[in-house]
Amino acid sequence: MSNLRKTYEGGRVVAVDNISLEIKDGEFFTFLGPSGCGKTTTLRIIAGFEYPDEGSVYLGNEDVTFKKPYERNTAMVFQNYALWPHMTVYENVAYGLKVRKVGEAEQKRRVREILELVKLSGMEDRYPSQLSGGQQQRVALARALVVQPSVLLLDEPLSNLDAKLRLEMREEIKKIQRGLKITTIYVTHDQEEAMSISDRVAVMNFGKIVQIGTPEELYFAPKELFVATFFGKPNILDGIYKGEGIVEIAKGIELGVTVLSQAGLKEGDKVKVVVRPEHIAIRGRKQAESAKVWKIRGKVTMRMFAGATQELKISIEGNDGLYVYISAPSDLPIQAGEDLEIEIPSSRALAFSLK
Repeated sequence: MSNLRKTYEGGRVVAVDNISLEIKDGEFFTFLGPSGCGKTTTLRIIAGFEYPDEGSVYLGNEDVTFKKPYERNTAMVFQNYALWPHMTVYENVAYGLKVRKVGEAEQKRRVREILELVKLSGMEDRYPSQLSGGQQQRVALARALVVQPSVLLLDEPLSNLDAKLRLEMREEIKKIQRGLKITTIYVTHDQEEAMSISDRVAVMNFGKIVQIGTPEELYFAPKELFVATFFGKPNILDGIYKGEGIVEIAKGIELGVTVLSQAGLKEGDKVKVVVRPEHIAIRGRKQAESAKVWKIRGKVTMRMFAGATQELKISIEGNDGLYVYISAPSDLPIQAGEDLEIEIPSSRALAFSLK
């Protein structure tokens, strides 16, 4: 896609703002961002349900920008599944084949194969109302895959499922995508979901793509403050840049950092420092990952046991608390009120200019 732009209300609302990117053949690509950022509108433009005001959409070398949805070799799974309630599972899945005038024998063969792939064999005669949410989602996926599209489009397909079923279906979708080697474009606002299933992710905000990268690149090497703070539950500290990779985060407390967005940054400028809870070590409890660490005294103000981890909140001077995640030992757990020393590696403290 190239230079896509889409506006509403006479141009007053910009939903998609000059997006250009290339998605590789066989790739699992995800648009991720908060509600209203333009990710679903972008997906609908790719599908042909919306036309852009400017720009072009290509499938392979073919310009499909203004082609109807049925003229593109794509298939879409909607957030609400959009199953026909008066049709059986078989009829729902076979519908696209009938529209394409595929022969009855071929219909039966392909429906049988795809229902086996999504683990719904034997449910052909059931109606959507007789299925669980997870089963309905599988029917919607089967209906999209049975027409053998070159591109599979999924618009937040797991948002209506409970937490456990979402995890199961996430694995199933990735497994099916890898098995079929089908190019897949996925939309979600769930950061964990995007990271766990995607080859690459485009993070969007206010209609623009902020950064594209692998899940690891976005998590460990964000280029923008928005991306750094969008994933997980990071600590965000206000600071004053002192030069040479040093930031004062409170009076008399300095922290070595890795400076990002350094253009024009000078001594005395305000910055935001982002440190993930799992990158903070407790001296004597957990070894810091780098020899170049900064030690800061603090007090535990809150402790939460979360099974494999302890989640701590540690107050330091001038800050209401840093979140720290450490493994949860079976004996001698850290308690609220305890004084301790934390270690923060410079390589894991990311500083962003506010300019």
